[in-house]
Amino acid sequence: MPDKLLTAAEVLDYMNIDKEALIALIRNENMPFLRIGKQVRFRPEDLEPWLETRRVSASTDPECPVLVESALGIAADSRERSTGGNAPRSQRNASAKALSSEATSISETKQQPEQPQKTTEKSVCEPMPITDPFLIYQEGNALALKIFASRAAQKQIHIISSIIGTLYPEEPVESLVASALASSGQPVIIGVLPPCLNSILNIIVTSDKQYAFYIINRVKIVTDITPRDELLEALAEMRIRHGINTGAIGNANHPDAPGKLMLVARGTLPKVMGKPELKVHFKTPRTFNPKDIESLGDEKDTTQNFPACHKDEVLAEVVSAGLSRNGIDVYGNIVTSDDADGPLLKSGPNTYFSSDRSRIHASCDGIPYWKGRAICVDNTLILDGVGYETGNIQAGGRMVIQGNVQSGFSIDALRKVIIKGQVDAATVRSRKSSISVLQGIHGNDKAMLVAGSSIQAAFATGCTLEAGMNIIVDTSIVRCNASAFKSIKLRDEGSRVVSSTLAAGRCISVGSCGTKSQLRTTLKVQIPSDDCSGFEKERLEKQIIETRNKISQQKSCIFRLREQKSSAVEPERRQLQRLEKRLSKQESALETFYQWLKDSDTIYIDVRETAWPGTVIGIEDKELRIRKPLYGQRFYYTHSGILHKDI
Repeated sequence: MPDKLLTAAEVLDYMNIDKEALIALIRNENMPFLRIGKQVRFRPEDLEPWLETRRVSASTDPECPVLVESALGIAADSRERSTGGNAPRSQRNASAKALSSEATSISETKQQPEQPQKTTEKSVCEPMPITDPFLIYQEGNALALKIFASRAAQKQIHIISSIIGTLYPEEPVESLVASALASSGQPVIIGVLPPCLNSILNIIVTSDKQYAFYIINRVKIVTDITPRDELLEALAEMRIRHGINTGAIGNANHPDAPGKLMLVARGTLPKVMGKPELKVHFKTPRTFNPKDIESLGDEKDTTQNFPACHKDEVLAEVVSAGLSRNGIDVYGNIVTSDDADGPLLKSGPNTYFSSDRSRIHASCDGIPYWKGRAICVDNTLILDGVGYETGNIQAGGRMVIQGNVQSGFSIDALRKVIIKGQVDAATVRSRKSSISVLQGIHGNDKAMLVAGSSIQAAFATGCTLEAGMNIIVDTSIVRCNASAFKSIKLRDEGSRVVSSTLAAGRCISVGSCGTKSQLRTTLKVQIPSDDCSGFEKERLEKQIIETRNKISQQKSCIFRLREQKSSAVEPERRQLQRLEKRLSKQESALETFYQWLKDSDTIYIDVRETAWPGTVIGIEDKELRIRKPLYGQRFYYTHSGILHKDI
């Protein structure tokens, strides 16, 4: 009967290795085993032949002396720690040499288990970057990068980026690393070999002082001194003493080491025990968008109160919520947690950081809001009212007036003006945007509102209105002169225009106009001389002429090429087809534009309820005086005069 099967624990004792080494042998070295259900067992008769294949000697494997030296170094470190780890470096080196002279084979360097001791050196048998998860090596006169797709590679991306960013400050590191990661083990050329890597042995420290790496030049390597000894001398001269990778140093003499980049030291990043808290001092919801202010006045419910801030006011600050552990760079210097974590705040437009970068202040009066993770301030001036306390107001942004604008005062703003009260005999101007007066205009025949865009109001009495786009009033316009580039509309049922003159570029829509006492009321529509429609017509006609000229030139070119029997005829013919298609679209657009100009629905005056006698309807160069009441009529232009129809 064969010998009993061995468990994994028995194999570990038999081979005198650790669990990680056994897993690596099964995965990478085809170590034979049996699977019984969910259990793993080993047959002794299978292990003996497999172990025999692992027998090596200096004649068959050139790496054998290096392995022996590495094993002796580990044993020396263990013996030194057991006798006291605070001895001088010279004594430790002497102890290692003595141990090396006493040992004659790998079996004599069997390491005894011991309790781990705290040390700044990493006892790593193999330098991490040689095989997994990434490799940077010399490829001719350039450096190449390989990244083997794995979870370990994802964790080391910051190391790769830091190294490449140090060697090639101008290169797009993120795209380069992403390309190498996507290629999964295929080499990607980083760039020409940097001048700093042209010496025999190089030690480079990254800008954050967290990683030190070295590369042995493949061409200029010498034999009178070993790279390992030169590396130790260079580390001592550069005073690199924290996080030293003894495995990388031990493998510097490896035949494959020249031309490869390996980490020799790695610092310790600081860590915060308990994350800092972000304290916000404003209540603007994260869904707020500054464009919401621009839309005010378009809807009935426009009474939202925006939280305001003042110049130099603290908007947010970082409050520490726990202890932090400092880090150490490769030189042994302390790195504080602030340097590693960076600020939790981001500063947006119209804000600035405090000197310690722990607070964000507003650089102007306005409305604070979130833009992603950044804190911004919209340049909006918010006042309770405009009067004797404030005087005349000038603003380079928006304005929100919570109350009234009193008689005799003025507002001059660059952007939108929102007045939640009413406007008395005052002047309000918005140079590039609109004006919204939520409770109406009571101008006493002295108020003036001028907007680069639109004007909206609940009602308008005794004022002058000039709008670059539209005028929209809810209930009534009385004793006003109103002009708009496009349209004038009264929205409510029962709205009326009395003793006023309205002039628009396209259309006017009102409820009733005039009164039974026949007060003169004028409604006039006429396309302005500087209307964009004229420019549109000229533009379309100019495009058609240019396209026709190009088609003529293209036909002449094709004719010459055909006579020359050139092979370029076909591309030119396709270009001609594209030009003819473009001409067809342009002619169709011009025809549609002419039809739009002739359409009566684009230029009209609607009186939805009653047009009383005394009302004058003017469209283009024609006028119609209302002699008797008309109900629910649309007035439109024809060459014979102004006609009207029921609506």
